[in-house]
Amino acid sequence: MSFLKPQPWTLLSERQRSMRQELMDLAMQMCLQNFTNTSTIHKTIDMINAFGDIINVIKEAEAAANEANKAVDHALADVKAQDLTKKAEELKNSANSLDDKAKEEENNLKEAAEKYDTIKDHLNKAKGKKMDMQKDIQTLKNDLNIINQVFDSDHIGALRKQAKDAVQAANKTVNNDTACLSTIRKELDKIKIPSSDSNVDNILNSINKTLDELNKFFPKLTDTLAEVKNQSNLLPSRANTSDSIMKIKDMIERTRELANTIRGPILFSGESHIELRPPKNLVDLRAFTAMDLMLHRPKKEPPGREGRRSRRQSGEEENLFVLYLGNKNIKRDFIGMVVMDGVLYCVYKLGGITYKIKTQTITQSSSFMDRVDFSRIYQDAEVIFTQHYTSAVPKKLPKITNQPNATVNLLDLDSDEVVFYVGGYPDDFIPPLELQYPKFMGCIEFNTLNEHILSLYNFQHAVNIKNTDRCLRGETQDVTKYFDGTGYGKIDVVSSKSVRFFVLSRQENALLLFMGNEDSHFTITVERGYVVLRSTGNNQTQIRSDKKVFPVAYFQNIKILQSPGKTEMKVVRFSVNIGINYKVYTQAFIGGIPAVIAERLTINHPAFRGCLKGLEVDIAIKFSEAIGIHPGCPLSLLGVREVTLETGSSLALNITLPNLTTVVSLGFKSTQSSGVLLHTGDMDSGFELSLVDGHVEMKESTTSLKSKNRYDEGRWHYVTAFRNSTGMELNVDNSDRGDAQTMSTGSIVQDTDVILGKDTFRGCLRNFYMRRMENKYIPIDLSNFTQTGVLSFGLCNTQQKPLSIIARRGLKGIQSNIRKKDCSKPVSHILAYHLSTHSQLQYIITPEDLNYRPHIFLDMWTRSADGLLLHIKDKQGFARVILFVKGGRINLFVGNGTLIYYQKKINNGAWHNIRFSVEKHVTHMVVDGFRVMDGQLQKDEGISMELQPPIYFGAGKIQSSTDTQGIRFSKKSMIGCIRNVRFNNVLIDEPAVKHGGAPCFDGAVEEGAYFTGGGSHLVLEKHFMLGAEFDLTFDVRPRNMTGLLFHCRGHQDRSLSVFLKKGTMVVQMNDGAGDYSTSVTSPLPLCTKSFHHVTVTKKGNFIKLKMGQNSNSAVGPHVHSPSKIHHTLYIGGVPESKRKRVPVWSSYMGCLRNVQINQAALSFQSVNSVFGSVNVSQCPAE
Repeated sequence: MSFLKPQPWTLLSERQRSMRQELMDLAMQMCLQNFTNTSTIHKTIDMINAFGDIINVIKEAEAAANEANKAVDHALADVKAQDLTKKAEELKNSANSLDDKAKEEENNLKEAAEKYDTIKDHLNKAKGKKMDMQKDIQTLKNDLNIINQVFDSDHIGALRKQAKDAVQAANKTVNNDTACLSTIRKELDKIKIPSSDSNVDNILNSINKTLDELNKFFPKLTDTLAEVKNQSNLLPSRANTSDSIMKIKDMIERTRELANTIRGPILFSGESHIELRPPKNLVDLRAFTAMDLMLHRPKKEPPGREGRRSRRQSGEEENLFVLYLGNKNIKRDFIGMVVMDGVLYCVYKLGGITYKIKTQTITQSSSFMDRVDFSRIYQDAEVIFTQHYTSAVPKKLPKITNQPNATVNLLDLDSDEVVFYVGGYPDDFIPPLELQYPKFMGCIEFNTLNEHILSLYNFQHAVNIKNTDRCLRGETQDVTKYFDGTGYGKIDVVSSKSVRFFVLSRQENALLLFMGNEDSHFTITVERGYVVLRSTGNNQTQIRSDKKVFPVAYFQNIKILQSPGKTEMKVVRFSVNIGINYKVYTQAFIGGIPAVIAERLTINHPAFRGCLKGLEVDIAIKFSEAIGIHPGCPLSLLGVREVTLETGSSLALNITLPNLTTVVSLGFKSTQSSGVLLHTGDMDSGFELSLVDGHVEMKESTTSLKSKNRYDEGRWHYVTAFRNSTGMELNVDNSDRGDAQTMSTGSIVQDTDVILGKDTFRGCLRNFYMRRMENKYIPIDLSNFTQTGVLSFGLCNTQQKPLSIIARRGLKGIQSNIRKKDCSKPVSHILAYHLSTHSQLQYIITPEDLNYRPHIFLDMWTRSADGLLLHIKDKQGFARVILFVKGGRINLFVGNGTLIYYQKKINNGAWHNIRFSVEKHVTHMVVDGFRVMDGQLQKDEGISMELQPPIYFGAGKIQSSTDTQGIRFSKKSMIGCIRNVRFNNVLIDEPAVKHGGAPCFDGAVEEGAYFTGGGSHLVLEKHFMLGAEFDLTFDVRPRNMTGLLFHCRGHQDRSLSVFLKKGTMVVQMNDGAGDYSTSVTSPLPLCTKSFHHVTVTKKGNFIKLKMGQNSNSAVGPHVHSPSKIHHTLYIGGVPESKRKRVPVWSSYMGCLRNVQINQAALSFQSVNSVFGSVNVSQCPAE
């Protein structure tokens, strides 16, 4: 083995090699772990023992590599000092020693071949695992090469070549060792292990010893990867390193998630303990804590000498510590479990009060484990105890509950103080008095904490976990898999004809399936409950199910068929069938995707949270890679616990209360100072919780309580309200008790339903809980409520990261996007449209729906004092329903003269929620939660107007013969935005017709016109003269690199076209004798924050194009100048019927301003003919 002159990069390469060895070791240990709890253990264990000597050799190599690890910390200093010869020589000797010992191992394996008779039945499995390990090594080599690129900074550029040489030397060493492993594999073919004479106890001890090594190794691995992450973050920011850093971070997260996928119990000896990593979301744990774990105690020995000693120790063994989740300061809140007299107790402390729940005697068995499901919601808690859960006949016992009378009910954990001890605790920690018992003796296995998967192998510290004895639990036969919303499952679809699986979820937004390659991909997502299929590439497709599918109470079948001919989706009862040509795709993921892919393709759909079963890729298969997936299906944890409400939205549910006492708790988060949080309208025990000037107010018909502090700063807060026949009680965040207030006039409206939001609240709610007849000790599933208005389930929108790719990459992301085909698009509201003076949108609603109690909801903002917002016509073409702004106030005109209006002005540039309905004899309107006085209609007028589609938004031609009782209003559109248009509480997607309904931008705007592409354009009739001379100037800021800017065509093929083609500005002219053109390519990227000034000048047959400081010209055939006839000028694109006669078909996307034709300025706002999405009055400021 040859070495170059030792350099710091050699040490770095050795470090990388050490990491590869460590990960290979991890993979081998996980393979062993997968067998520990299966029925094939006795058949495969002997084979693992044969690898024992190999592991010892690799461990010695690891020890040598650890010396290199220490050297990395001083790498930069060593670069300056160049005093590395001695260290390199030591590494060289260590590597040579590794080679020598590998050769010794080959000789040992040859000797072992003489001792064994048969292994042929298991060799295929061993070879398969070897192949997987080699693939992992190769993958890691690629990842570490990327790390090399990350470390390739300018200040060490002089060492780049030497570093590459060092990496090549390291690769050579790896190849030598790989060849050595290949030789070992061949020797394994000769090994024969007996099936009956092996010492099973010794083998199992060896396996447990291996698990002990894994326990020590995992924290070291995660710490090492964290160190790599820290080192990467210290490097100078460079655009070409962002993807590499993302891969490193993804690898770190995947490694940590990998620890949670390791299943199996851990044996605690009475002198050991594990410290788990603290939960991330402590705010959520304040209100709700659910733990699912399994445990058993060692089986008692039979009477005799050992039995007598056991009886002497029985006092200790009957009282044991199990777990503690709380603060290092034991006087504060905590959750714990202990064994007292052989019985398991669940203990929790809230606000200084400790509660105990007595369960059952823990099973003493060497084979089967009991299951404990502990669930605490605010002050109430329940425990479900299942004896012999891992046996063939588990026994689920009646649940045990606790309902204390308390409103101080939050679990307050300090993020700097929280600890999570299982099986024991450190010697320098004294548990609370209720938990001060000897450390646990027996086996424990964790499943979930709240809805997230948790494994004891994802520990922060493990002390005295030796695994010197067996820790078996039997097998659970779970056919379902639980996705906790943090990961994904990878499958192989290369040669398949179909993919099929069943899902159960309460989500309304999730990623179900992704397939893709480097060039294109397709996704199956759930969006607002609808199933959506999107594909990219040559045949871009978007298909949405015609009806809402999710959430579901039963398993839904998702089936994807290989369909080369066409792409389609069919939804039938409990089944979604999709046909698509997916043969070209090389990657496939279910339930989510790795962060690297999500970042690269800008896919931001939430990962799937729910249950999956029956996965088939032609035949039943397993995931080749699984993150955030756990056996089983915890139905109680599938419910939706969080919702985002917009003004005008609410949730209602009819809940049966057990008696005259009402106890309600919920969390809220808002920056709004007013709005109803909750309304219970029961006459005897009902009340209303609201934000009033930022304070929480509890009000019933005669009494009200108000918090001392304000809670409208946008953070999570929890409120508990209590009312019975003797009075009311209010508590916010465990400390702020409401003060009695003098009641104002008015009382709450009685309603038998429980209502959240009640049309006036804007913000987030979570963990809503009421004591009910069902006695369920979990947050109420919000997806069971009746929905009104605009809301979204599952995540508080203020916690999401909109455009996280752009925000995280900043300027680097913009620079990298410049090299791509298109630029980034501006931020705009979803399903929101900007209306200019002549804009009009049309929504198609069936006449039957329009004429039976129509309810229309929308959000809008404007600064216009006057303008038309909406109108609906009858069969004769008269407008019978008109919504308009007059004097800054919103007005509603219905029928033959009924007019109602909101007294406050709404033209302040803020968003306002408007909803109105037309009933049989009356019309209603609510603005920002305030109900306007109803308008009275003539007899049956509300159902006899014969309204006809469409519903018009914006400008309209309203016939003057309409009887409006002398009321005057503008026929032009109000200038502003509308969003989230709903009809009969159903959100309407894209309008059927758009004339100028452009995106509504989020943030600052500036003067100009914004074209969205997709066929959108302006038409100016008889506006441009294709004469012998003209001058055209404009400023442009594109958002795609190809698109038509201007086009005019006259007689005898005379034409002018100005367009972008792959980032080059082109002008093409035809004077009747053939095309001639010229072009300019800017040296600066077009996708910048700046506008580019362009001038097109024609004099005779000479044409000149200038962009910025660059110009070019062309001379065409000389022809006679045409007459001075004005022709139609198209801006931004042309109608589809005229596309064949233009040089580029694509419509322009981006901003356009300061257009002048022959020094005369063109006003976009005066253009009447607007087609598609064009905002003629503003561009997003950048």
